Amino acid sequence: MAPGTLMLEVGAVDWSMQQDAAQRTEFWRYAQTLLRFGVDERTELQAGWTAYGDLRVRDKTTGDVTHISGYGDLRLAVQHGLGSPNGPVAAQLYVALPLGTNGIGDGYWATGLLLPMSFALNERFSLGVTPEADAAVNRDWHGRHLAFGGAVGVGANLGRSASVSIDVSVFRIDDSLGDTTVAKAGLAFALQPGENTQLDISALAGLNRDSPAVELVCGVAHRF
Repeated sequence: MAPGTLMLEVGAVDWSMQQDAAQRTEFWRYAQTLLRFGVDERTELQAGWTAYGDLRVRDKTTGDVTHISGYGDLRLAVQHGLGSPNGPVAAQLYVALPLGTNGIGDGYWATGLLLPMSFALNERFSLGVTPEADAAVNRDWHGRHLAFGGAVGVGANLGRSASVSIDVSVFRIDDSLGDTTVAKAGLAFALQPGENTQLDISALAGLNRDSPAVELVCGVAHRF
C-alpha cells in the first residue's frame, strides 16, 4: 500500500463443504474483513476479522446436526517489502488473537510468517509464490503445532479492468490429533469497475481427502 493509503477488503460470502462416509461439514463465513494501511513505501499494517461464521456438521448415520455460529478471531499483521519499494518480495508476520466464538475462532493465539513474492513474466502474465510457516492452534484447542506450505499461482490481465488467476496451495499440518496435508486448486476472476474498487469471485477444489471438496468466495475491495 502507498504511504497514507487505506484499503478495505471484504469477503462477502465464503462457503466450503467437506464430507466423507461418516459426516458432511458446511462452513459459511460472512464479512471476512481485512483493513490495510500503508505506513511508508515498504511497510503496511493489517487487521482482519470474520464478522460471522456458521458451521454445520451432519452425521450421515443418525442425521444429527451439530451447529456452531459466531464471530472469528482478530488477526493483526505487518508486511514489509524487502529490497526496493514495490519490490518482488515481502515478509509478513502475523498474530491471531483468540477473541472469537469457540468453534468459529481457534480459541488460542497463533502466529506465522509469510513471504509473498510476485514476478512479472511479461506484459500480460505474472507469477506469485507465497511460502508460509505457522504456529497454528491444535484442533482440540490446546496448544499449537507446526503448519507449513505455500501457494503458487499464475495471473493474467484480460484488459485494463479484468484479470484471472490459477493457483495451487499445499499445507502440511502436524496436529496433535493427527497429521494431515491440505491441498487445493483455485480459479479467481477480478473486475475493476473503477480506479479504486475491485470485485472478486473465486472457486477452489480440494485435491485430496483432507481438503474441503469445494469452496466458493465472492468479495470486494475499495481503496480510500
